[in-house]
Amino acid sequence: GLNNQTWGPGINKIILSDKSPHFFNLGYKWNLSRNFSYTHLYGRLESQIEDSSYFDIYDTDLRRIPTFHRSINAHKINYLPSEQITISLYEMIVYGGNRSFEPYYFLPLVPFLPVQTYLGDLDNDLIGMSIELELQNNLVYTSLVVDEWTPPDTFNKEHKNWFIYQFGVDIETNLFDNKGQFVLEYIYSDNRVYRHKFAINDYYSYSYPLGFWAGPHSSQLFLFFEQGIGQYDLKIEYSDSKRGESIYGYNNNFSERYLNGFERKKIYKIGLSYNYDNQIFLDFSYSIIDWKNAGFDPLNINIDTKDIVKNNIQLSINYLFKECKL
Repeated sequence: GLNNQTWGPGINKIILSDKSPHFFNLGYKWNLSRNFSYTHLYGRLESQIEDSSYFDIYDTDLRRIPTFHRSINAHKINYLPSEQITISLYEMIVYGGNRSFEPYYFLPLVPFLPVQTYLGDLDNDLIGMSIELELQNNLVYTSLVVDEWTPPDTFNKEHKNWFIYQFGVDIETNLFDNKGQFVLEYIYSDNRVYRHKFAINDYYSYSYPLGFWAGPHSSQLFLFFEQGIGQYDLKIEYSDSKRGESIYGYNNNFSERYLNGFERKKIYKIGLSYNYDNQIFLDFSYSIIDWKNAGFDPLNINIDTKDIVKNNIQLSINYLFKECKL
């Protein structure tokens, strides 16, 4: 279909999220056994890189510019050693140019890395894993994506390891004899993750990263609390996101974090919902957005920015009509 596949745990996913524009995709899921399942995915992405080979045909209208497409193949293995533990292994490969469909990457259960090496070491291969541990309706989860990895340099200050990782907890609360939820999540991404030596193979579509919405050189602390109180539902949300320059990472290009500027957005939000007889739903929320260096572009840092503080008030009324059977 034309949609987003979501892979990985948490609120803000780092492997495949729903934050990029929808793209055409197809795939299948294969239950290998009671504890193992295998999923394979193909998707068609938009690079927004101009394709000059069409200029002689479409040169009469500069508003319509032909572009190269890029493609993604991805597969994952889910392993459930018990009902409380889920371990997932992921691999994604992005490629473009004249290859919109690479048959080698459709072989089931075959790792992409040796295949892309066989094809000339041109494509962008990412690997990842996630672990989810459920304890009495409480969830602890972590996930990791490795874009490039040089094992001997793993713990060096100047390393060639492009990591993005996530930690989170999802706790069920029970106050006033009503169930609630508390979520705490933290994400950190290296300066160079999701990008590639060849721009056609970036882990992006329409300039949006396919994984974590803030992309490379970023971090986020996210908290969410929801609690039912009788017929009312209270929600409190806090988000602190920071993003710096997206750095081309090859040829030992090392840089101090946030050296060339950054943007930072803090969001404080509180909401209250009311349910009357399961027929009328009232929802009210108020939020403050504190945005430092708004307009910052990770791919073009030499642009003007400004600080913005916004106050948002939202009110919605929903009426549910009674069901009528004809």
